[in-house]
Amino acid sequence: MYKKTPRKLFSGLTAKLILAVLLVSLIPLSLLAFLNNRNTQTILIENANQSLSAAASQIAANLDIFFKINLDNLKVEAQLPTLITYLSLPPDQRAGSLAEEAALATLQGLRRKNRIFITSYALLDYEGQNVLDTNPDGIGQDESHEEYFQRPIESGLPEVSHITLANPHNPHWEDMIIHFSNPIRDTNRGETIGVLRIRYKAAALQQLVVANNGFAGEKSYAILFDENLIYLAHGTAPNLIFKTVQPLDSDRIAHLQALDRLPDLLPDNLSTNSSDLADKLANATFEPIFTAKLPSTDDTSTSDGLNLIVVKELKTHPWLVIFVQPETVFLAPINAQTRNTIYLAIAIGCAVVAVAFMAGRTLAAPLLELTEAVSRFTAGDLEVRANIKSNDERETLAASFNTMAEQVGSLLKNLEERTHELEAEIIERERAESQLVQLSVIERELVIAQQIQQNLLPPTKPNWPDLDVICFSNPAREVGGDLYSYHEFPFAQEFYAYAFAIGDVSGKGVSAALLMAIGLSQFDASLTLGLSPAERMIYLDEAILPYTKLQHQNCAMCYVELRMKNEESPVAENQFKILKREASPTGDSKFLIDVVNAGCIPPYIKRADGSVEFDEEMGGFALGQGLGSMHGYQEHTIELFSGDMVILTSDGVVEANNEAGDMLGFERLEQIVREFEPDTSFASQDLQGFKNLEGLNLNGAEAMLEHLKREVFAFTKGAEQHDDMTMVVIRV
Repeated sequence: MYKKTPRKLFSGLTAKLILAVLLVSLIPLSLLAFLNNRNTQTILIENANQSLSAAASQIAANLDIFFKINLDNLKVEAQLPTLITYLSLPPDQRAGSLAEEAALATLQGLRRKNRIFITSYALLDYEGQNVLDTNPDGIGQDESHEEYFQRPIESGLPEVSHITLANPHNPHWEDMIIHFSNPIRDTNRGETIGVLRIRYKAAALQQLVVANNGFAGEKSYAILFDENLIYLAHGTAPNLIFKTVQPLDSDRIAHLQALDRLPDLLPDNLSTNSSDLADKLANATFEPIFTAKLPSTDDTSTSDGLNLIVVKELKTHPWLVIFVQPETVFLAPINAQTRNTIYLAIAIGCAVVAVAFMAGRTLAAPLLELTEAVSRFTAGDLEVRANIKSNDERETLAASFNTMAEQVGSLLKNLEERTHELEAEIIERERAESQLVQLSVIERELVIAQQIQQNLLPPTKPNWPDLDVICFSNPAREVGGDLYSYHEFPFAQEFYAYAFAIGDVSGKGVSAALLMAIGLSQFDASLTLGLSPAERMIYLDEAILPYTKLQHQNCAMCYVELRMKNEESPVAENQFKILKREASPTGDSKFLIDVVNAGCIPPYIKRADGSVEFDEEMGGFALGQGLGSMHGYQEHTIELFSGDMVILTSDGVVEANNEAGDMLGFERLEQIVREFEPDTSFASQDLQGFKNLEGLNLNGAEAMLEHLKREVFAFTKGAEQHDDMTMVVIRV
């Protein structure tokens, strides 16, 4: 009995001590691990929420900008005089009229700004009849029943239609169509006379959505829904486009199919049956962030994992944009952290069991002392240590406890440092995302503006067999205010006639680019009106005045009209005997140019004999001030001979500066023109800089242009360009 009793007591004490130490040590550690795990999960979820919110806001802003830019452009285009003039004519006077030619040329020019997605520009009269269309098949169609005609007529405002299918019987997302429309008003009568309509490929929306894949992190993507929760665009599964999130009632399906907003398919094939997603999208105004399962990409089932979803509403449409990321992606760091915590807990548990077993063989006093140290440690005093010096198992137990305390303290310190690192990463990422959103919007707008402006200018070299012409324009910024244009008039019995213009809008950047587009459009429209050169400049002065007076801008322009004698015409000779000049070495004259200058650089005339003529006094009032239409413009007629050249430049060439601040100037530019020598101006080493040597006429306009560019850029020597540079060279 004496020996058994101590064993029973010792066995119970060891078991209780092991259990107590495990509970005291592992429970706080587990609690700390749980709290840290939950804190890390909260941080990761908040991080994902912020990333998805920023991405959803950006794509929603991009879509709103897309609609706003198209509506703003359409609003300006609906005010073009050529369109108003055409619709103002009685219907029986439109066919074959000059106004019809000018209006069609304007529509075709507008369509060229985006050939990829714009399929048609059309004019609808007040009855909804298609009277003029860049797609000839559309002329004569009755579009009065379409919403894009009725809504702008009723509201007087620009409108965007719903997205429809071009072929509901064989649906495909690339065949989606959206219409932009704006009423056209007769400013004299103050009434609406028709509608300007654009037919646009809605595949541009899918392109915008796909471009943002991965923007909020790995495997993140966007989806666009309309007000009926119909998929309009999908970042990863375009096959879901034109399906509904949940089944609609039969009357609603029939109505949408009648409007070509749903394919002509059976109701079972029109929905992804995602009722949970539909309920949460309907409540997105109050809870824009939620988790839900989404249809798989093959539309045969629902994906297994949950996805974090952020919803944003468009400002221009009652549509929703959601940005999605699977939870398994952004919560992946927690799995690794949990695994490491479990391994550490097991290691600590083993150490505690060993310590408790050893402590069971000691007396109660050392245990109480050790228990007090453990209690203080679990209460938050991580610096407490057991100080037992007994040279036996009690001292070993104390040392084991101290080792455990060091490990736990180190773990907590590492966890705290990691938490601070995550917080710093979140702050830095928020700052970078904010800057990225701002830069992305600005860059997209500038790219779109640059593409539109480049499409407005004609090709640099017209395909005219009787004239050698080359053009060049280099803006100082992404978009500029310089312009050039040329035109071949219809053949007359006495002569062939051509028009050339070079212009420079005051100011730089977007405002100058907008006025440049208006000036170029008005110039092209004036070419069909049968005006003399001076009358054409008066017309342009009046036409752009409403656009320049608010910003106090103007447009300097030099206009040249070239006439080439028809040698077979019996009356042509009298048209070319208006000037007297010694005979040219190359033969008799058969070219005349009429020059009208409106505040631009007068033309340089490079004669075939090498002489240069420049009349610095040839001036006039810049366009858009009303002074030219008040006082008129002077025409200057100059006789040209075969081999002569006419050089037109904007003031950005004359005012080009080098690094020392010196300006190129009129005299230096005249010297550069004079130094051009056909056949000899380009040594073999110079020709190495040309991109295409084959077919280059060393006597022609292209050789003169390359000579001018080389000399001007050699003068500036890499100095920053402060103004747009534009040049046109004509060789007869």
